[in-house]
Amino acid sequence: MTTLVLSAGVFGNSSLAWLSPAFAVISSAYTISDSTSCTALPLTIGTATWDGTNNTCTLPIGSDLEVCCEFGALNVVSGVTLVNRGDMSFQEETRMTVAGVLDNYGTLFNKNAFVTVDGIINNYGELGGVPAGQYNIHAGAQLNNFNTARLPAFNQGTLVNNVGASLYTFTSIENGVGGVLTNFGTLNVVDASVLFNSGTIHNHGTITIEEGSFTNGGVLNNLGGATIDNFADMVNAATGTLNNNNGATIINNSVCGGICPIIKNFGTIHNKGSIVNDSTGGINNTGDFIISCNGTVTGDGPVNGNPFIFEACDDFGVIADATNQATGQSMFAGGRTFYGEQFNPEAAIVSKVVDCATVELRRHDAPTGMAEVGFYDSSMNLVKLFGTIDVSTLTTGYKQYEFCLPESDAGHQIQSDQILAVKYTSGDSVNRIDVRRSNIGSGPEYDGLAAYHVNFDTIWHIYNAEGNSRDLLFKLSNS
Repeated sequence: MTTLVLSAGVFGNSSLAWLSPAFAVISSAYTISDSTSCTALPLTIGTATWDGTNNTCTLPIGSDLEVCCEFGALNVVSGVTLVNRGDMSFQEETRMTVAGVLDNYGTLFNKNAFVTVDGIINNYGELGGVPAGQYNIHAGAQLNNFNTARLPAFNQGTLVNNVGASLYTFTSIENGVGGVLTNFGTLNVVDASVLFNSGTIHNHGTITIEEGSFTNGGVLNNLGGATIDNFADMVNAATGTLNNNNGATIINNSVCGGICPIIKNFGTIHNKGSIVNDSTGGINNTGDFIISCNGTVTGDGPVNGNPFIFEACDDFGVIADATNQATGQSMFAGGRTFYGEQFNPEAAIVSKVVDCATVELRRHDAPTGMAEVGFYDSSMNLVKLFGTIDVSTLTTGYKQYEFCLPESDAGHQIQSDQILAVKYTSGDSVNRIDVRRSNIGSGPEYDGLAAYHVNFDTIWHIYNAEGNSRDLLFKLSNS
């Protein structure tokens, strides 16, 4: 049976003595599932309202709701959205479970309480507190921060810190195996707290390690335009891969606080961007520190351990040249509309990460509309779009056209049986575009029968037989 304790300023139970006289209290398990349970919530100001069309319970502006005591809990069931526009407080040893959706526009303070997320939390207000309780984000669940969040968290689902938002670690944020943490705003490691990653982190914004430490044991993608600002201890563990992409920056600051900032690499660092090593703590490298393309390491800080490994940019594919001519194939509505190169499981390019694709195109007469270039599955469903082009702007002679992902994109990891393709569904047999491919039995050829040309008109045409192998002329690169 649910017990609602409405505070009146004097409590016989000493565990409630810290509550202000104006607060209403939930002291045992309470579930929001319908109109009755919504409107019965004990608020100090106003009444919660229920929208039956959208199954939404809204706590009004100015309202206060407390969850207290050892058995206090608030549950939002699947299919229900709780919208908080007031103040919600969860005190020590209490719990909240969100299987539905929680949209927080007010404040949600959880003092050493436990929050389990099986659904979605969208924070537009203030989330967390000091000391903050643990947020456990399960696989398939999401926490999206659009404003300010101060919390320890264990993420096995999706945690997104959006543009303009601030996420602070208190005690720790652990991005577990299978978890994806994406930062577009500012992520701050403060006090003696820890940011630990064994899943995947995509940084599009700024990560500042003010104090404490950041340990990467999974995959960390520092993307174009993003910054990691290290004032403390940054560790890439033996299981960790740190990709500092083109246009991204890692700063090992010269300011020494309790310790001088240090970068320790036991795993693999791929640096295609900029690393500024100004700290006397320097870089300690006992793993693989790879510098490729236009990557740089500058600054006066020491570098100890294994030497850097220098590599050229990765390019894959075949492109026709003056000594290696190839034919073209037409594309238009009612004819071929899909033209590409499929990579089977044995293809050398499978599992490679690429961010630019080049194909050879031309127009015939006056085609209109857009062509797209990207990766598709074997049912022609788009997996990753690299770019589009207005076909009226194509030249009448073959030209190489490059389509690149934005610098903020981590790139596309090619999976077996995916198809790099051009798709064009407009035009006619006169007003069309042409795509270049190789001739049967004459070069160029890419990866034998592990990669081969396919196209679709009303049926599939696949060229992967011995003596009948052809290839789309393409280049894929990781810049």
